[in-house]
Amino acid sequence: MSARRCKPNDLLYAYYRSHGWYLAKGGELNAMLAELFGRATGCSKGWGGSMHLIDLEAGVMGTSAIVAGSMSQAAGGALSLSMRGSDAIAIVPFGDGAIEEGVFHETLNLAGLRKLPLVLVCENNTYATNTGIADRQAQTDIYRHAAGYGLPGVLVDGNDVIAVHQAAREAADRARDEAAPP
Repeated sequence: MSARRCKPNDLLYAYYRSHGWYLAKGGELNAMLAELFGRATGCSKGWGGSMHLIDLEAGVMGTSAIVAGSMSQAAGGALSLSMRGSDAIAIVPFGDGAIEEGVFHETLNLAGLRKLPLVLVCENNTYATNTGIADRQAQTDIYRHAAGYGLPGVLVDGNDVIAVHQAAREAADRARDEAAPP
């Protein structure tokens, strides 16, 4: 498999308070800090604060405070990329609480049906607000949901930076390689 990484033209649709994702995608630290303080020099011109970062030049398409709210936007972005014949991918991180929203399943279904260039990343801390996943879900292995929609699901130890890097690289390659042609 090739060693393609996240590219500048890839799109990120993150959730609220995704400062690390914003910086990892290429957002400017000074612009993010200015945004946190409501300054006009911020990445969202001071209107987004900590929860709603946007930087179109960096490919950060916006963050949403709505649980799973970015997922359908990411699917739409991935569909647009596919229809335009782009080699870019859309990336959407989300928390484990998002799997309990209908849009999670709708997004997986559309991604599998249309073979979208979409990478979904669940940051599972096993709690949604203050309730553990075992008290909310019969299936606590979140990655297993993907198979029901014809998508690969991978479990990665988030504390192993090498494993995360490798899995992210493979997911990006797979999204580019397996996306349906326009």
